Amino acid sequence: MTRHPRRIRDLAVFLEAVYLRFHRSATVSEDPLSIPSAYGDPLDREVMGFVASAFAFGRVSAFMAKLSCVVDRLGDHPAARMAGLDAAGCREVASGLRHRFVGEDEIASLLLGLSHVVRGSGGLEPPFLRGFGPTGDVMDGLESLVAELWPPPEPTDLPGPGFLVASVRSGSPLKRFNLFLRWMVRDDGIDLGLWKGVPPSALLIPLDTHVDRIAQHLGILPRRRSGPRLAHAVALTRALREIDPEDPARFDFALSHLGISGQCRGRFHDAVCADCPLEAACRVAVGGVSSRSR
Repeated sequence: MTRHPRRIRDLAVFLEAVYLRFHRSATVSEDPLSIPSAYGDPLDREVMGFVASAFAFGRVSAFMAKLSCVVDRLGDHPAARMAGLDAAGCREVASGLRHRFVGEDEIASLLLGLSHVVRGSGGLEPPFLRGFGPTGDVMDGLESLVAELWPPPEPTDLPGPGFLVASVRSGSPLKRFNLFLRWMVRDDGIDLGLWKGVPPSALLIPLDTHVDRIAQHLGILPRRRSGPRLAHAVALTRALREIDPEDPARFDFALSHLGISGQCRGRFHDAVCADCPLEAACRVAVGGVSSRSR
């Protein structure tokens, strides 16, 4: 991965403007973060944070509807409920649920893995720290956590969580894992800040299609036709560290909601682009006919 083609410090003022506009607690209602945020107990927040991040692919409205079903079935104390579930109980909770290409067997497998971790380790942070602690690398922490989630210790005919718990070394950007870590580690009144053993400086950007597209428009990442990879998440995080070395992932929530809200459409639109805090720095807006130039 080559160095980002534009000096990131030249973009700092624009990125801070996006941060100020979108990094607001009111925006959480439109985000999967609203699922764990609804609980008071830290362990409930942790396990439902993992479930919510695992489902966070495809249209937001679609996966939020499926998450609402899971929430209803697990009740007011989901961590305690999960801890008491065996394979048959997990199948019952997941019965009839499907999100795109993920079916009830994969959902039941995810719940069974979480049940095992809650019972055996008391939560998800301890197995993560077993991998993260010696190296300070979130990839090692995630690999350790995934090893605890699957396979479960009890005999079962469940096929495994599949896409819901991705392979850490696949080269994908691991958006959902890094989203979960952002929620757990950062503490700013929006993210939950439950894990104190991981510094925010260690996080990687949860690189989704919105953030990837905007980073390309700004010249932070090179233009390409292919989708985002882990190398792009690493490059974008490294670039944002030049603005905020201690907390580069703080820009993620705002940038993603610039895309989710429809205020960045990925193509020039005079009225929309003119109202965007990134307009003067964006290659799409600059390449269009800005209303300010008329």
